[in-house]
Amino acid sequence: MNRYGASANVMLQPAILGVGYFVTSLVTNWLAHCVISNETIALNRGIELANQVGVNALVIRDLPDGVIVVDEQAFVRQANRRADALLGRPIRIGDALANHSDSLAKQIGEWIKRDGANDQSTLVEGLPLRVRARFQQAGVENRRFTVVFLGDLSKLEDEARQVKLVALGHLTANIAMKSVIHCRQLPMPPT
Repeated sequence: MNRYGASANVMLQPAILGVGYFVTSLVTNWLAHCVISNETIALNRGIELANQVGVNALVIRDLPDGVIVVDEQAFVRQANRRADALLGRPIRIGDALANHSDSLAKQIGEWIKRDGANDQSTLVEGLPLRVRARFQQAGVENRRFTVVFLGDLSKLEDEARQVKLVALGHLTANIAMKSVIHCRQLPMPPT
């Protein structure tokens, strides 16, 4: 008993309870600050990710080659307008690639079965244009995607033909210049 008539034990319990509430409020306050900080970080990363997705979509849309992104079941996750043109019809997100090109879907399936380790380039059969497809693996962990780059071979062949014609023109011009130089070196016949 103390001088006020209460035992020390009776005063100790409310004191410990008060300290417990105070510590609980401090810990709760600290946890609330951590949650708010993590929420801000997550929000900023979400904004950055949305911006990056927007930039990627713009880049893919304006590429001169066709680009199709498919998941492991060969469903389209993203495609650009050039891919629509090369496959001969519009591609919608969620479409099965086999609906647009059975040959391309089979080639991707075989490539995925081989673990898609290497970049592979192949000719796609059954399309209105001569199309070359190149597969590249993307994604992380259990979410694997295949990026398909489609190129118009007739366009590449036209460019190669143009380069050959330019080279042939240079060769012809060089031969003509050599002939002119050679003719100047010949003696003139007497008149």
